[in-house]
Amino acid sequence: MRRKLKAFTLIEIICAISLLLFVMTSLMSITVYTLKSVKEYDADVEINQISDNLEYYIKKELKPDRTSFIDCNKDEYIVHYQTFTKEGSGNKYKFSDKKLRFVKENGSIMLDTQNCDYEKKDGKYELKRRYNQGTNIIEENIKEIKTEFKNDTLYFEIVVFSGEKEQVLKFSIKGLKTREFLK
Repeated sequence: MRRKLKAFTLIEIICAISLLLFVMTSLMSITVYTLKSVKEYDADVEINQISDNLEYYIKKELKPDRTSFIDCNKDEYIVHYQTFTKEGSGNKYKFSDKKLRFVKENGSIMLDTQNCDYEKKDGKYELKRRYNQGTNIIEENIKEIKTEFKNDTLYFEIVVFSGEKEQVLKFSIKGLKTREFLK
């Protein structure tokens, strides 16, 4: 007995190819959508991480108990402040004059620091050494920054960007006062 070969009609072939193309297009669409979602999620995570780290750094740096607030919103800097800390258990102290500044050209916040080492003798502080520590880049993904000082509180409004995303970071530091560390 001879078997008869089954032949496909032209309509069946066209339907099969159409079904195959539909399945492939659907899979590609799902893949592209998933990749875009992951990319957007990564951008959200990155911008949140940048904002959290920047807020933490500025709040830590400007702790009211160890900082003397000088001024804000000058042409050359956004915040000017000083710190005075004891070095070790001896009679050595470190005075730091610091300026946070915003560089629009590359969208970064920089910290300029000048230090002075003091030694306490007979109730008086003697200057031992004065030196520039240098300039550090704090963050590079900044579009705009505004600061305002009212009633012992320093308010920050920082526009952070990452890729195509932007986020406005708003926070404040309470209890800042202007005081003289060395008399």
